[in-house]
Amino acid sequence: PSNTTPSFKHNGLDYSLVFDPIYYANKYGDLKKAFGTDSKKLFKHFIEHGVQEGRVGSAEFNVHAYKSRYLDLQNAFGNDLPKYYEHWIRSGKRENRKRNAPFLPAIPRVGARGLCSSFGKMC
Repeated sequence: PSNTTPSFKHNGLDYSLVFDPIYYANKYGDLKKAFGTDSKKLFKHFIEHGVQEGRVGSAEFNVHAYKSRYLDLQNAFGNDLPKYYEHWIRSGKRENRKRNAPFLPAIPRVGARGLCSSFGKMC
């Protein structure tokens, strides 16, 4: 028996930064039903379909949050989701970019009266 972590490499990139087969199977019931916990089949699906569909392959990386957080990447990659995964693996992690919840600006607190007047109602 080997104690090595499975390798999730494709085209020279190590996708283990964005892919965890157990997480992937548990997050997507359709995949768990189709592939069970077969990590090779799950990874094949992730590479061939999941990245294009924007499926989240790991709790450690959310492609939608990463995309929404960085305007420079949006300008470079548009809606080409596989490019965001590749960017994180190649340089985003090294650049200490945030990979999950996007930055949300603070929303000013509005009292009940202000909220009601915003909707044209008297409170």
